[in-house]
Amino acid sequence: METIRKRKQQESVGLRFSDVMWTMQQILFMGVDKRVAVFLWDEMSRLKKQVISITHDEIAKNIGSAREVVTKVLKYFVEDGTILLGRGKI
Repeated sequence: METIRKRKQQESVGLRFSDVMWTMQQILFMGVDKRVAVFLWDEMSRLKKQVISITHDEIAKNIGSAREVVTKVLKYFVEDGTILLGRGKI
């Protein structure tokens, strides 16, 4: 029983480490506009929806940025005609 618990803990730590490394790679090597775009695309694919119910703050937390920066990027995407924004929806 103890061995199973240790294995699950190790898997959990490994997954968390992988998530942290992925986030660091995104922050270091990808611009914020690209990170927002990739995040939105991934969410659309994961949810199998074209409208995503999410706040700017939630996006910022997921990509390791500030809400204000995400808001500016989303505004740029709207002006570019890439996305439409609604209250709590993209």
